[in-house]
Amino acid sequence: MNLQKKSLAIIVPELLPVPPVKGGAVEHWVHEVSARLDQTKYAITIISRPADAAGLAGIQYIGIPWTPLENAFHALKARVSWRNPLRYVAKIQNVAAYAWRVAKYTQSFDIVVVHNEPNLLLFMQKRASQKLVLHMHNEHLTHAAFRWLYRKALAKVDQVICVSEYIKSTAVAHFPEYADKFTVVFNATDPEIFKPYGEQALTALEGVVQIEKENSYLLYVGRLNAEKGVHVLIEAFAKVHAQMPNTRLIIAGSSFFEGAIKTEYEQSLVKLAQAVSHAIIFTGF
Repeated sequence: MNLQKKSLAIIVPELLPVPPVKGGAVEHWVHEVSARLDQTKYAITIISRPADAAGLAGIQYIGIPWTPLENAFHALKARVSWRNPLRYVAKIQNVAAYAWRVAKYTQSFDIVVVHNEPNLLLFMQKRASQKLVLHMHNEHLTHAAFRWLYRKALAKVDQVICVSEYIKSTAVAHFPEYADKFTVVFNATDPEIFKPYGEQALTALEGVVQIEKENSYLLYVGRLNAEKGVHVLIEAFAKVHAQMPNTRLIIAGSSFFEGAIKTEYEQSLVKLAQAVSHAIIFTGF
């Protein structure tokens, strides 16, 4: 029996492109998973910022270009601290500007999967036969200022996928009326990438960090912000290092991804690490 393909749109937040040429955990996830989806069953379209790079064969890419106004608000958001209300004004403006243009494409798809930005759903007109899925990689649904908007978004979706029980439980605590829509699907690991590399790894790291074989190394890879708890990691490492002087900590990342400026939080991490600065290596993005 020859069944017709389902049309599937995968939408990432307003900041980064797919393919993930500028980084981004969600964008990498979408790129890797879409490569593994069965194209005999799904006609796949990915909507993001323009990547200006070749994507995967058989997948359609729709790039939503940055407008001059969006660029201005994005620059403002990067300059101000997390506590500055202007940061949220810039965020709201750019999400809305992006979502309005994304929504022009979404109504024709059988399935629409929105990653990590619930407010995109507010701009979408849902067909009776259409399925809307929200895939949460972070605990954004707990943000008090936007909770009233998230409630409207959750009313639209058929399912909410969370990457951990923690993200699910914290969201359900705020939206118990939608508890039956939530489920957990853990992220996978590609064993062809994440495996021991031995001497090959040491060679690749030359010029980036100096690995001394008598030391033991801990590696953190990710964004440097309070949500990730990097300050807790440094405090814990200082205690470990006091008992195990041959341990070293490599911190790879920045406040955001490519081109991110050094934030107050990043500067506070460097200050916090001063007591054991000889044992902590900041590589940047």
